[in-house]
Amino acid sequence: MELPALTKLYYTIGETAKIFQVNPSLIRFWESEFKELKLKKNNRGNRLFTPKDIQTFNKIYTLIKEKGYTLEGAKKELKSKQIKMETTEENNLSVEEIVTKLEQIKQRLLNLKNQQLIICLLIISGSLQLVSCSKDKTPDKIDTELYALATNQNNNVWYKFNNSLLPKSSGSGHPQSALRTRYNSIAQSVLDANGKIIQGSSFPENSLVVKELYDGTKLDRYAILLKRSNDAYADANGWVWGYINADGTVASSAIDKGKSCISCHSQTGNIDYMLMNKFYP
Repeated sequence: MELPALTKLYYTIGETAKIFQVNPSLIRFWESEFKELKLKKNNRGNRLFTPKDIQTFNKIYTLIKEKGYTLEGAKKELKSKQIKMETTEENNLSVEEIVTKLEQIKQRLLNLKNQQLIICLLIISGSLQLVSCSKDKTPDKIDTELYALATNQNNNVWYKFNNSLLPKSSGSGHPQSALRTRYNSIAQSVLDANGKIIQGSSFPENSLVVKELYDGTKLDRYAILLKRSNDAYADANGWVWGYINADGTVASSAIDKGKSCISCHSQTGNIDYMLMNKFYP
């Protein structure tokens, strides 16, 4: 996106969120995912963004929000651009600088080796969790991403433009007693003037549909659908399924590709898996 004039030395996370019109939780999530975001903190531990940090965040924002990259795709793209930049700079390096660069490359390779070891351990840990009898699972990266998206209500609209809780329908497979559903700015393109889904429509890429599930009036869980056909965890229709508790723990991981949900959402009257029109006309 086109940035405004950055005239201050530092910007707070709130000011940065306002520039990009995103929730601060998304900024914190991307900071944990992208090593390019190396933010300073003041004495109180608050994040401080320099104009350069905001430009770096804008590159990530453009790749993911505007160009539709996945987190991993955006990381690879940023890494590729960084390597090209470093290659160009090396043409003018002194011998000492070249030695320093080689040491840095060596350290990166060692870090990569350590990361691969960590990934192997995570895979083993994940296998053990599948065997365990615990009710909820430790979130995979895709689940963490879905949770961040679900908790960010910026530019979302509610079904029929009404945020009131609706009673559980007769066709629902959820144990919670009430719900309400919202759509991101892309998914809104298939809503009619009354906020209902247009019959026969199909949601475009990067559509996000979040169903909030309540026990009484307490938010208990998010049922999340993200339309991203090129994602490794997308089902045959291009949807990534998330079923995550309000506290961030995972009820059913996206890596399962909605196995426990698809049959219910495929019942007669669904519109691209959506059943709000059928049960709440």
